[in-house]
Amino acid sequence: MTIKRFLCAALICALASTATVSYAKKGGNGGGNGGGGGEDPPPEPPPTVSYSIEILPTLGGDSSAAYGMNGDGDVVGLSYTEVSGSRSWPHGFHYDYQTQTVIDLHDLFVVEGLLDGLPYGPIEYDTETGWVVTAADDINDSGQIIGTIRLAENGIGTETFQFRYTPATATTPSFIQEILPLVEGDAVTLKAINNVGLVVGYALGEDGLEHPVAWSEPFDETTGSGGTIDLGIYNEQSTIPNDVNDFGELCGSLNTNPRAWRLDAAGYLNLGKLQKGKWGSSEARSINNLGEVAGSSTLSTVTRRAFIYDDANGMQDLGTLGGSSSWGGYLNDNGEVVGNSHTAGDEVSHAFLHSGGAMIDIEDSIPGFAGSVYYELLEPKGITNSG
Repeated sequence: MTIKRFLCAALICALASTATVSYAKKGGNGGGNGGGGGEDPPPEPPPTVSYSIEILPTLGGDSSAAYGMNGDGDVVGLSYTEVSGSRSWPHGFHYDYQTQTVIDLHDLFVVEGLLDGLPYGPIEYDTETGWVVTAADDINDSGQIIGTIRLAENGIGTETFQFRYTPATATTPSFIQEILPLVEGDAVTLKAINNVGLVVGYALGEDGLEHPVAWSEPFDETTGSGGTIDLGIYNEQSTIPNDVNDFGELCGSLNTNPRAWRLDAAGYLNLGKLQKGKWGSSEARSINNLGEVAGSSTLSTVTRRAFIYDDANGMQDLGTLGGSSSWGGYLNDNGEVVGNSHTAGDEVSHAFLHSGGAMIDIEDSIPGFAGSVYYELLEPKGITNSG
């Protein structure tokens, strides 16, 4: 069921952007000490959530995958095209939520002439040789997109070009900029872009380890500034970033001894793990503008839990939808987290929203969706501040 899996990857990302969320009104306790009898007020009910669902169209092929979403609900990712020449090609796409249209980034770059200056130029489908925009990894609120352009020779990818695309404004044309690796001949794996255009990812260093990197502008030979900046590894291990907030704070995980971390002006911070004792692992997936981090951690040798971390409370277990494990971890500036969880019996997993102290099954929040034989909601890829 490959088609279903990829379609739902695009589907869940759009779902988060079309949500309407209503919260139960906070009630008082009888005006201070009056009427309460000294007893604690009853716990607030979980928020009432209602979602609509939108299946994003492909670029003519049979599958697509969503990789990133901005605050306006725009989605970017990868989609296969109709068969051209002898094959269907993977192209980066941009789903514009405002116009409800899917844009083929390869075709857009060709029309805007952005591939003309590269050797070989854009892909020639009859010979299957040239540059093709194969994926879009993330998008910010200004519409800047990061992704990969791949050189194909006789249909076989041989070189890659990591880019940041900036759309045209009323006064400037659109343009792409190359994000260079730390070691010549290698490549940068792009992970995220924030709303000021700062790009983060990781690249192989001279020591053979993966280093977190940041990029905002091309290298300036006159000033010696800009270019791909090595942020340094943590604890002498490959250090993989997964997200960056608008203040330039990063989160991610370590490879050898897997631990979630946050990087800010004070340096690296080990966020710990939920599992007690010597063993266990954790991974940070996203960071919001309050410095809160979401991800997942082992709880035991056979169970894993989604978590949220903040400086006041440390790493907090978000629970499950009735099963033994939950994972994922994308959050917004309201501290709402989305991910996946096993349901009772651990036979299936459902997408969840953790909000107002409660974990909510998203499938139950979509009218008529629960028990669907056509789709299942897999890993959510993000949540906007509007829910």
